[in-house]
Amino acid sequence: MIFVVRVVIFFVFMFFSTLIALIVSLLRPFDPMNTWFAAKIFGYGSFFILGLDLDITGEEFLNSSRPCIFISNHQSNFDIFPCTRIVPQRTVSMGKKSMKYIPLFGIMYWFAGNILIDRKNKKKALSTMNAASVALTNKKTSIWIFPEGTRNHGKGLLHFKRGAFYTAIDAQVPVVPVCLSSHKNLNFNKFKSGTVKIRVLDPILTKGLGPDDARELSVKCRDLIKASLDVLDN
Repeated sequence: MIFVVRVVIFFVFMFFSTLIALIVSLLRPFDPMNTWFAAKIFGYGSFFILGLDLDITGEEFLNSSRPCIFISNHQSNFDIFPCTRIVPQRTVSMGKKSMKYIPLFGIMYWFAGNILIDRKNKKKALSTMNAASVALTNKKTSIWIFPEGTRNHGKGLLHFKRGAFYTAIDAQVPVVPVCLSSHKNLNFNKFKSGTVKIRVLDPILTKGLGPDDARELSVKCRDLIKASLDVLDN
């Protein structure tokens, strides 16, 4: 019963909070601060409604090396809400182009300044990553990316795509790995659903690295997140 009530309240909350974020984004289109504004509404509101607590370590690394590329594991759409709780100012995310067509939310997501990538078109995807590099260097805007490229549905960490790492190397900005605990221990039928654990790892510098180092960097970051995930879940 608690779960059903929560679902109803949650969807009503999401509708009105998305509407508010869209209005703000339309008043200052593509400003990266729009994403931060929307994130704070979604993050705190969703955690309150869903009865969640947050346990974060390494929070100081969220602001120590910006602009940067944040990377994190991606289990399901629920990951959006822990990420919105901790996302720093002037940080946008990278999502699939198809997100633009989600009613109301998609338009808000786009006008909020987030980056939409067409992974099916390599030429357009490359152009998008080049634009992301410019945003990092010239606009001092950080980017949050799920390097698995898709949800792993809690079946284990997938291999990381290299786009995020090529971009970090091209812009010579740090990569900050973020590990989100799995959702298997959360129970939304209880008043207190559980605790989401987040571990922000030390920034990994890319100065002096070249394109040939992208593969090694992606493997290193995946290994670090995998090790942290094992610790959090145990």
